[in-house]
Parts: sequence; C-alpha cells; structure tokens
Amino acid sequence: MNILRNINSKIVNWQMKKGHSFLFGNPYFMVLDTTSFCNLEWVWCPTGQHRNSRTSCIMPKDKALKIINKFGKYLKGILLFNWGEPLLNPYITDIIKAVKKYDIYCSLSSNLNID
Repeated sequence: MNILRNINSKIVNWQMKKGHSFLFGNPYFMVLDTTSFCNLEWVWCPTGQHRNSRTSCIMPKDKALKIINKFGKYLKGILLFNWGEPLLNPYITDIIKAVKKYDIYCSLSSNLNID
C-alpha cells in the first residue's frame, strides 16, 4: 500500500508543479471534520460563538467510513478535526479504527472538556 501512496502523491505533486487544473491522482492528505460545533463558548472562537455560516452537525458514521474506505489506500495523513470538537461525535472511536486499518497518520485535536 505504501507504494501506491507514494506513486499517487508523486503524480499529484508533479501535476500541481506543472500547473494542471485537473489532477488525475487522489488526495493523499485529508481533513475530515467529524463535527461542526463546539461545546465551549470561547470568545475568540467563531464556532463556539456561532459566528460561522456552517450548519452545526455530526458527520454520520456511515458517511465518514465511506470516505475513509474510498481514499484510505491513497492517504498518508488525515486530520479528524477542523472547526468542531471531534470528541462530540459519538462514532469517533469507530472512525479512528477505520483510519488505523489503512495505517494512516491520524491526528485529532480536542479541548478535552467533554461531560
């Protein structure tokens, strides 16, 4: 699988350097925002203060697994957070297990304030 990942990333990087507007490779790094809301109301955070235009939701388990299974063989790394608190997703452990099946670098950032 590492050979496929390396070939894919080399193709994508080569095409980007050449300025291609359509890439034939697959993504090799992904940000998968498993939730789009936060349980804190920190004054500087647009998510916690409800100042962003995104709808607050939890990514369903089947949708996350579908994305991971589609691109897992090409991915070198994945972030399971972005604008929301990932530990509020009740399926986060299942999502992490799916990522680890593909031996992908996985990162998660949390405020660790879950009741």
